[in-house]
Amino acid sequence: MIVNWWTFHKLDKEKFWLGGKFVVHGVHTMWKRPLITKWSWWRTSAKPCEDSYSEIIKQYRSSKYINVTKLIETHLANGEGVKRCFNTWSDLFYVPKKFSDQWQRISTVFHKNRVFLEVSVPTIMSFIDLQSSWEFHLGLYLPDKYGWRRFHDGKLVWESYNYTIKFMHPVKYHTAVSKINVEKLKNDVIPYSKRFLKC
Repeated sequence: MIVNWWTFHKLDKEKFWLGGKFVVHGVHTMWKRPLITKWSWWRTSAKPCEDSYSEIIKQYRSSKYINVTKLIETHLANGEGVKRCFNTWSDLFYVPKKFSDQWQRISTVFHKNRVFLEVSVPTIMSFIDLQSSWEFHLGLYLPDKYGWRRFHDGKLVWESYNYTIKFMHPVKYHTAVSKINVEKLKNDVIPYSKRFLKC
C-alpha cells in the first residue's frame, strides 16, 4: 500500500474514516439464506458475523461499557431498518479516540469469531456511529481498475500513481520482482512527502 498522508490534513479526527465505499444493498442480510454468492467471502464470513452480533448483544446487554439499545438502533439506521453484515475495502480506516473503547470491545468479538476484515470494519462502524457522519477518504484499489491480478512488478502501480490520490492498494515491496516499488518509494514518493514536513 502507498498512503499519501499529506492528503489527510482536512479530515475530521473526531469521526470515523473509511477508505472504501459504504453500500447498503447487495450486502448480507443477517440470517437470510441462501447466501449472496457474488462476493466469495460471504461463505466464510456471514455466519461468523451473525454469531458476533448475537454474542455482542448477549454479552453487553447489562453492561456499563456499551449501550446495546443504542448500538442496535444505530446499526438498524445504517442498514435501512435491516440487520446486515456490511462489506467494503478496509485496508485503511481510522477510529477516533471517543469510539476506541467500544471499538476494542466489539472488534475483540469479531476477531475471536474470525470475521474477515472487509466485513468486520464496516459492520463494527455501523454499530457505533451513523455512516452519514463518517469521513470517506477513498483511495485507488487496483483490482477495481484492472481486475484481480498480481501487481508485484509495479507496472500498473506506477502507471496509476499520482500525488493527489489518497492511497493505493495493493503495492508490494518484499519480493525481487517488487524492487521497482521500493526504488520508486525511496526516490520519488518519500522525497515528495518531505516538502510537507518543513514548517
